Amino acid sequence: MCDGILKRSPFLHLIAPAGVIGISSIPVFGHLNREVIKKNICTLCGACVASCPVDSVEITDETPKLTGICVRCGMCYSACPRTEDYVGNVEKTLFGREREEGEAIGIFKEIYTARTLLDDVRKKCQDGGIVTTLLVYALENGLIDAAVVSGRDPKEPWKPVPMVALTREEIINAAGTRYSVSPNVSALGMAVKEYFKSKVGFVGTPCQVLAVRKLQYHPAAATKIGERVAYVIGLFCMENFSYAPFIKKFIGEEKGIPLSEVTKFSIEKGKFYVYKGDTIALEMKVSELKNYARPACHVCPDLTAELADISVGSIGSDRGWSTVVIRTDKGKELFEAAVEAKFIEAKKLSLEDKGVSLLMKIASEKRKRAKK
Repeated sequence: MCDGILKRSPFLHLIAPAGVIGISSIPVFGHLNREVIKKNICTLCGACVASCPVDSVEITDETPKLTGICVRCGMCYSACPRTEDYVGNVEKTLFGREREEGEAIGIFKEIYTARTLLDDVRKKCQDGGIVTTLLVYALENGLIDAAVVSGRDPKEPWKPVPMVALTREEIINAAGTRYSVSPNVSALGMAVKEYFKSKVGFVGTPCQVLAVRKLQYHPAAATKIGERVAYVIGLFCMENFSYAPFIKKFIGEEKGIPLSEVTKFSIEKGKFYVYKGDTIALEMKVSELKNYARPACHVCPDLTAELADISVGSIGSDRGWSTVVIRTDKGKELFEAAVEAKFIEAKKLSLEDKGVSLLMKIASEKRKRAKK
């Protein structure tokens, strides 16, 4: 019966690794539900949604739920960043070795501070516009045929939604930070199963990056999805917030700030800012918002998306610039090509730079918090 159900799925050949089809004793959605979802450590990355060969997993009310039959393939469990510890395996595959104790931001080749040279990106970007610019360069030069990013819900201002961007305009319109969780890995499944893309540029937070790497390298995961990923760009992330209680209720209702009038959210030097135009409408210490952070963030040790090809964030750079951590050969090639093509202005940083020292310090603090 199980095999018959699997054979009727039009996408099974795209995502199921060899040897998985059929009833097995490997962990399945029920295990994922008990070990991750009910323990409130789900990152809402969307990997379980992308992995399911019969589309039986959906996210409702910021919670993955089984909405159809479970065919017991186990691929949702294998891709989850909160199940088995697979970081060391990924590091060995990507870098040839595991991260050492003193490497606070993981294994890397070079660090830059950089900003976009594209006018249309500069008008929409959060900091230096590097993520958007890299995606634009990659798309226009045939290095990717789609980009998985976080866009905006057209009905609810500032509610992030995962999306597959196919044009320069769509990539640029998705620029900016929403500071609430978007299950981007689910859109990776869309890019492969619905758009049939084969060279996808993926953008996500550290937990999402880990999920994508498990999709690429875990033998029991949906590797047919992972192999369609061309580049992984990671975002610095200390913690993330849930949209309904934080953005909609706290900012929109309790603080009385119309979300339709908000032009930007920003975190700088330990403070959270809400902007209306160029005016600061709300200023609070980030420490005051800890009750709105997702519980899963408190067990995450990774600040800088250590398993990405390129990691990008604002920590360590001046306003209007981004800190860029180059980790893999393909990441280095992409970044240098964008600089050479005059898409990006970049300055190399050393370990002695104050910005890098600050980045290392905050990364170490997050790792210590996770251990507690």
